[in-house]
Amino acid sequence: MGHLSSAEIERYVSRTASVDEILAIAQHLDACWECRDKAAALVDDGSTSRRRRSDSLLPPPEVTEKSGRAFYIWIGIGIAVAAAVLIFLVMRH
Repeated sequence: MGHLSSAEIERYVSRTASVDEILAIAQHLDACWECRDKAAALVDDGSTSRRRRSDSLLPPPEVTEKSGRAFYIWIGIGIAVAAAVLIFLVMRH
């Protein structure tokens, strides 16, 4: 199947298509990023701060940066604890 027509996408977005057509279009949108972007553009013209559907699987950059820093902080704490235990064991003998 090729790409969806503008009319098919419009019927899908407005939910005026038959149930069978909506299901077929939804299945196509699951596999076709180009048609998904066209459908998303009809739903969201970009004038709001809401992210587009194709970006929804990615966390916002600020979450990724904070999570990355937290990861390294926990690694550092783990290394410090392991070093303290090792020093304690060595000094004990």
